Amino acid sequence: MTPTKWSLVNSVRGLYINIHTSTVSGGEVRGQIQPVPERLTILGAGSAIAFGTGFKRKLGKAKKA
Repeated sequence: MTPTKWSLVNSVRGLYINIHTSTVSGGEVRGQIQPVPERLTILGAGSAIAFGTGFKRKLGKAKKA
């Protein structure tokens, strides 16, 4: 999937897909497509928040001293 198409899927929540086959013409597979964050993205965001919080605390203690 190209980045342009992926950004379209991200911007349009609840994109509906319906796949038809000759056996089941009414739609064999159908459903909503929604972006799911990858585990490493969540881990990276959590690590960045934890690092930022720790750095802010350390900086605050240094200013008080």
